[in-house]
Amino acid sequence: FSNSNQRKYHYLFGLDIDRESSSGRRIKSSTQNQLNLSLFNTFEFNVNKLQLRPGIRIIYNNIYKAPIITSTHFLYKEKKIRYRLSLSQGFRSPSIKELFFEFNDINHDIIGNPNLISEKSINVQCGVSYNNQFLNNYYFLSLDFFHNRINNKIDLLPSLDISGQYTYYNIDSVRNLGLNSKFELSNNKF
Repeated sequence: FSNSNQRKYHYLFGLDIDRESSSGRRIKSSTQNQLNLSLFNTFEFNVNKLQLRPGIRIIYNNIYKAPIITSTHFLYKEKKIRYRLSLSQGFRSPSIKELFFEFNDINHDIIGNPNLISEKSINVQCGVSYNNQFLNNYYFLSLDFFHNRINNKIDLLPSLDISGQYTYYNIDSVRNLGLNSKFELSNNKF
C-alpha cells in the first residue's frame, strides 16, 4: 500500500509472507515447516536538497526470535553531484534445507544442522556520483563503498566429526568490504 508519487512525501506499507514446507525421506522427522511473516514500512521525504528514507520491518518467525529491522537512506542532490549513505540491518533464519536436509549418495554426504542460529547483519553503503552533458555527450562517474558485517553466518563446511561429510555451521562473524567505481560515456552514436 503506497501513496501517489506526486506528493512531497511518499510512504509504503506492506506484508511479506514466506512459508517453507518440506517432506520426504531426506528430511529429518519426514516433515518440516517454517513461516516468516513481516510487516514493513518506508517513509520518504525531502528537506531542501536532502532526501531521507527511514524504514522498519517487524518479523515473526515460528522457529526463531527475529529482531526489529531498521534502515535509513540519505540522498543529497547538488546540481550534478549526488551523495548517498545507507545504514541497514538484516535478519535471516536458517532454511529447512540447512536445518533438516540429509543428502547421501556416492558423491555427497550432506547433513542438516538443527542447532543453527539465525544470521543478523549490518550493512553500510556510501557513494558519490557525478553526471554531466556536453556537446551531445553524456558523462557519468561514480565511486561507491560498502561494508557488511554478518554475525552467525550460515555456511556449508566439512564436518568437524566425520571425514568426508559436510554440514551447515554458524561462522561467528564475517566482514565484507568493497569499492566500486564506474565511468560511462555515451552519445547518440554509441
